[in-house]
Amino acid sequence: MLAAVLAVVPGVGPAAALDSTQIGAVRSVTTATIGITGVTPATTSGHVGVDVLLGSQDYSPCSNPSETYRAVCDSGYYDVHRWTPSGSDFSSGMVVRNAEGGVTHNWANKMTKAHVELYPYGPGGAYDPWTQTTGGAALWVGGFTSSAGAARSTPEVGAIPLPQQGRPGTGRLTGTVVSNAAVTTDRLGVAFFQQGDGAVSSGGVGVQGFAALGNRGSAWTSGYVYDGEYIVFIEDRLRDTKIVGFVTIAGATTVDLDLEATCFGLDTCEHLAGTPTVTSGGFHPVTPGRVLDTRVGIGHPAEKVHQGDGASADPNPDVRRAAAVNHEVRVTGAFGVPTTGVAAVVLNVTAVAPTEPSHLTIFPKPARRSLYDDQSSYGQVPEASNLNVVRGQTVPNLVVAKVGAGGKVRVDNHRGDTDLVFDVVGWFDTGAGTTGDVFTGVTPTRLLDTRSGPSNPPAPAPLGAGVTRVLPVTGGGGPVPATATAVVVNVTATGASSASHLTVWPAGVTMPVASNLNFVAGQTVPNLVTVRVGAGGAISLFNNAGTTHVVVDVVGYYAPGAVGRLTPSSPARLLDTRSGLGGPSGAFGDGETRLLQVGGAGPVPPGAKAVVLNVTVTGPTASSHLTVFPADAASMPTASNLNFVAGQTVPNLVVVRVSGAGRVALYNNDGATHVIADVVAWYT
Repeated sequence: MLAAVLAVVPGVGPAAALDSTQIGAVRSVTTATIGITGVTPATTSGHVGVDVLLGSQDYSPCSNPSETYRAVCDSGYYDVHRWTPSGSDFSSGMVVRNAEGGVTHNWANKMTKAHVELYPYGPGGAYDPWTQTTGGAALWVGGFTSSAGAARSTPEVGAIPLPQQGRPGTGRLTGTVVSNAAVTTDRLGVAFFQQGDGAVSSGGVGVQGFAALGNRGSAWTSGYVYDGEYIVFIEDRLRDTKIVGFVTIAGATTVDLDLEATCFGLDTCEHLAGTPTVTSGGFHPVTPGRVLDTRVGIGHPAEKVHQGDGASADPNPDVRRAAAVNHEVRVTGAFGVPTTGVAAVVLNVTAVAPTEPSHLTIFPKPARRSLYDDQSSYGQVPEASNLNVVRGQTVPNLVVAKVGAGGKVRVDNHRGDTDLVFDVVGWFDTGAGTTGDVFTGVTPTRLLDTRSGPSNPPAPAPLGAGVTRVLPVTGGGGPVPATATAVVVNVTATGASSASHLTVWPAGVTMPVASNLNFVAGQTVPNLVTVRVGAGGAISLFNNAGTTHVVVDVVGYYAPGAVGRLTPSSPARLLDTRSGLGGPSGAFGDGETRLLQVGGAGPVPPGAKAVVLNVTVTGPTASSHLTVFPADAASMPTASNLNFVAGQTVPNLVVVRVSGAGRVALYNNDGATHVIADVVAWYT
């Protein structure tokens, strides 16, 4: 264990290309001494390991398997000393000699620095961060000078304090471990090392905290360490994945690990081996809650999202940090969405008052390519868009967003500045613990059309200002069963008399501070809505101002079951008629239907039952609508997914059942238009 710990000690350089036999002597001496008078508290027993560093490259012979004299190292250290409450064998200093066990290695001659680690013993005479009240400490010593007897020594290190329960400046990290596979004891290997000094010895040398351990079932800990910033190495031995990241410990600190998350739940990491895999899961609807509003500072500084994805070449780290914060949003840990076990969230995203025509892409925050390079996670923006906006326009769209590092998503704004609002309406689990509901796609079916009023209301009538209408969505011979917990509906506002917004939420609960559609007078605007089924198997619809007709088409529902679980993905482009991707090059014509192969295309597996697509029309020559439906439907449904006018670029999220051959159909009603489709998830 000690050798593995030393292999990742910060400050020890990479293994040199040469070994200690090729490192020249500093001077001809017999021994090198590190002056230590003791450790505190004096009642602690334990051992001390010393790893020597040689020459100008800080070469560590005991951490290099190819070192000629590595056999003299004790479990990876050059030397190990013991101490007990009654005394120690290093009371007059720790001595590094030129020869050990009949082997002459001349390390005392070549020594320029040493790393000392102290492992206190807990109950049973062993190092055990789980049970003991005293933690481990480490320090770097150098500055060797000549002394009597042809020897060298460091300045006196003095007494070394150890982090201890209750001592000021000492903390402890604890947390849970979740996974969709069994979290057995020691499934994880964990090593902590403090960045910077947490205490000072009586000789003025900085002392750092450290810990090395495994998990115990669904729990993990650091043991007692000094408060501060730590680099932490976490290895999932079951899946052969390993990350390195940062944690901050300040007193009693909680950090939960999610072994299916990008950085195991940490906000920042680098993947050292393998990649944590987000698995498919069930759906959990929630009453809509606002997790972001840049206009008032909810979940974000009270400022618009600027151009770009947060990358910054500014030499000031504070400026770079502010740029990152401007483009990141945490979407877990509030409004019924837990902090762990979350594969994706469903967000109603609204862009408000953009300063320039632009498009926005929302994608999982990635790991860094290099941990200490704060710019190394940038430049990984998918070739996809979730919202297309023009200057001054307010545009909503439903987004299924895969969750990234730290429970966050990142926003890329192509041009200008814009305010953003995120309302969370549900989340998908990773299969860890209690699983959620599964999706069943249906051929789009009309539930409400206030222009004709076939069922609700009994006569044609638009929604008035401040009016709430309750719409039953389950039973009644429709496609949604009484067991459904949520429905996916395409809601369209048309013929509005003034600027307004429409809110959709579960019947029987207080209307949330959220909007699903924003529109101006005369505009026809659709948006996909996922909403929990409320009291009486119904949902509520509210119009804020003026009058507007409303059309509601159901495309699927969630209910308990065994199949129909979602796998989220970073957005991937499947169709672009401008370039010929996914089909013929050239715009859709007047009344034209095309088939799109989605099963087995891009990241979508051949067996997918339904897909979640962000569909965008651009460059239309006339006012029209686009309908997306299963390729094996008996007939094209009386429904539309996008409504647009000439010259407009409009996106909308579409959830559509896939035919047995893995295809969906797209139909354009009038004129000509280019169509783009980006897949963000699928159901299996």
